[in-house]
Amino acid sequence: MKKLRILTVSLSLILVLMLVIAAGACGGGEETSSPEGEETETTPPEQEEVLVVVLPAAGEWTATTEFGKLVITVSQDSTSISEISLNFSGEYMCQGMGIKGEVSISSLWPIIDGQFTADVDLSKSTFVQGQVTIKGSFDKTGQYVSGTWDMWGECIGTWESP
Repeated sequence: MKKLRILTVSLSLILVLMLVIAAGACGGGEETSSPEGEETETTPPEQEEVLVVVLPAAGEWTATTEFGKLVITVSQDSTSISEISLNFSGEYMCQGMGIKGEVSISSLWPIIDGQFTADVDLSKSTFVQGQVTIKGSFDKTGQYVSGTWDMWGECIGTWESP
């Protein structure tokens, strides 16, 4: 009878040991030991950080500026600015020069980490020589953009859209 009881206890211990080993292999977490009858605490396995990148909405973004209107166009794949238009309403004065008309330039200015910089040559559509530097940053939702414009380092302003 004692041999049967020892055999039963031994088999029970082996079964419990196998279950503990199997649970550790499948669960991936660490189990802390506790006295019998109490619940054990399981630590979840470490998880990798997930970086979510939201691209800006494709299409036209319009901003009112000191000189008139700025329109930037985000490409269909949302990875670049495909066109920039500057509409000088009235006659905007900068460095004693009056600028009027509209300048539209098509190119591909990349959007990297939600930011872009574009140099627009004014002589393409106006009689003024020089360039305007347009800088912008999209917010984390991809639904708002703001930035600066700079003509010759003399006439500087900010813009935002929507």
